[in-house]
Amino acid sequence: MHPVDCPRCGASFSVPVIGASEQAKIATAFRRSRGRIEAIRVLRELTGIDLRDAKGTLMHVTTTPNTCHRCGGPLDGSIETTCPLCKSLNLDWPDDSTVP
Repeated sequence: MHPVDCPRCGASFSVPVIGASEQAKIATAFRRSRGRIEAIRVLRELTGIDLRDAKGTLMHVTTTPNTCHRCGGPLDGSIETTCPLCKSLNLDWPDDSTVP
């Protein structure tokens, strides 16, 4: 787990340190019909984090890869990045289609 802060919304929470395949499972669950509840369940089962950190993490996962979850602006391709337009923290995790 590592602590992060979102400059835009002011949220502070801990993001679990997990591999790309786990990130893909969680991001795919989240992006499928905006399945936040399922994604929170998957994230908590895989990592054991508490509900507060799980919600904070998923509120910052991108809904579309390489696109800011808040303003829709382009991102730089990093896994964890701040949007250059709106200054929101983005967790641009891969989905099942991009992880072997």
